[in-house]
Amino acid sequence: MHVLKKLEEISISGSEACRVRKMFEEKGMCFEYDVIMPHTRIPVEGYAIHEADEFCLFIKGQVIACNDGVEVLMKPGCVNFNPKGEPHWTKNDTDEECHIVTVMLK
Repeated sequence: MHVLKKLEEISISGSEACRVRKMFEEKGMCFEYDVIMPHTRIPVEGYAIHEADEFCLFIKGQVIACNDGVEVLMKPGCVNFNPKGEPHWTKNDTDEECHIVTVMLK
């Protein structure tokens, strides 16, 4: 059995634009708590493409997510799915952080 740590006990990685806390990672699955900072775009230019399916549950704040060329406002309670290999980006145009629980599955 694996025990998840308290959020504040997990080191932060990522960048100034997006703080990432990897809560659990094993056997093709990664469970993260991500914070997208105000007035940032992930990635800064172009698109992000992952080698895994990405599921995002928005907890706090809001962002615009662009999947397959379609922009959608994501607020708390919204869920976004980015299939493996699909180009996408996320933009936080607000003055508040956006908190997301992300699960990556290979």
